[in-house]
Amino acid sequence: MPLEEQINGVEGMIYMSSISDNEGQSSITITFEVGYDVNTAQVDVLNNIQAALPRLPDIVQRAGVVVVKQTPAILLAVNLVSPDETFDGAFLNNYVQIHIVDPLNRLPGTGNRRSSGCGTSPARAQPGHSRRFLPSGRAHHTAR
Repeated sequence: MPLEEQINGVEGMIYMSSISDNEGQSSITITFEVGYDVNTAQVDVLNNIQAALPRLPDIVQRAGVVVVKQTPAILLAVNLVSPDETFDGAFLNNYVQIHIVDPLNRLPGTGNRRSSGCGTSPARAQPGHSRRFLPSGRAHHTAR
C-alpha cells in the first residue's frame, strides 16, 4: 500500500499497524515513542501522506485521507440494550448511530469513536489530544 510505504520510518515512530475492511476502508495506526511531540508527529505523517497521494486511486484522492491524533485510552463505553427485547439489533444500531455516535463526533477533544455489535451496540469514544473530557463514570441508555 503506497501510504504504508511512505509513512513507514517517520521520525519517532515505534511501529505501525493497519487494517482494511470489505467496504474499502482502511485504518493505519502509528505508535510513536513516549514523549514524542504529537503535533510534530501529525505534521510528519501528513507530509508523508501528501507524497503518497498521487500514487493512490482517484476515488481515494477525491474522498481524502484523514489523520487523527488520539490516545488508546477508552473514555466512555455505552452498552445499549432492549431489556424486554422490544427493539431488535438493527433498530438499536441505528439508534446508537443517530443519538450517541453522531453527537460524540461533534464533541471537541473526541479523537475517535467506534460503534460495533448487533444485538448490543457498544459505542466507544477515545479522547483526542485537546484533553477535553466527559464526566467520568459509566453511562447506560435504554431505548424506549
